[in-house]
Amino acid sequence: MHSKKKFIQDIKENEGIIYKTSRIYSNNTEDQKDLYQEIVYQLWKSYDSFKEHSKISTWMYRIALNTAINNLKKEKRKGTRISI
Repeated sequence: MHSKKKFIQDIKENEGIIYKTSRIYSNNTEDQKDLYQEIVYQLWKSYDSFKEHSKISTWMYRIALNTAINNLKKEKRKGTRISI
């Protein structure tokens, strides 16, 4: 089992991956912050499943990318509301 301190250290060492993914897959600052937070949450949920078969940065990038793509799909399903 991985420790909370190790998780925080890994996030700090690789936060550029999360920032970049958040910026690319979001339209504004608020959405970027929300996506960043969601990515960190998904990383935390999956952290114990990391088997170290790859570099931590590769694994984090894959989680970040999947989370961003899922977020886009969710937003697309919501659609755009037009008020009259």
